[in-house]
Amino acid sequence: MLFNSWVRSPRTSCSCYELPLRRESWADLDRRRGHRPDRSLALQLLLNTGATTSLLKDVVLLTLGYDLASVTDRVQMTTGSLVTSVPKVVLTRLTALGQHRIGFPVLAHTLPVGASVHGLLGLDFLRGGVLTIDFRSGRITLE
Repeated sequence: MLFNSWVRSPRTSCSCYELPLRRESWADLDRRRGHRPDRSLALQLLLNTGATTSLLKDVVLLTLGYDLASVTDRVQMTTGSLVTSVPKVVLTRLTALGQHRIGFPVLAHTLPVGASVHGLLGLDFLRGGVLTIDFRSGRITLE
């Protein structure tokens, strides 16, 4: 199941789905932080129902104009192999699966060298919706 969007997370023993998304997702720069207001990017994201929080590659956020070294809001993130402190930034808007999230927070982190996605779409984006994964037709919908 493919969809244009975000990141891959380390494999764990939990039962979760990791699905690359086919459609385009968009991330817009948070204008309130005084960065370049006209920046938006089409991203390839990975839908990961085992991730509680959505994540973007550091390089994506740097491209949008974020200075990650000066971000003061940091959170502890647990991966399959470590616990680390990562920057948390707020996007003006994130659009994926036909849904828009305004003022959407994401974590900034690196991905494995071979990762062909820009980040991962976690449960925080899906909350309040009905996610349908149709394996037969290869379609993902969020209503």
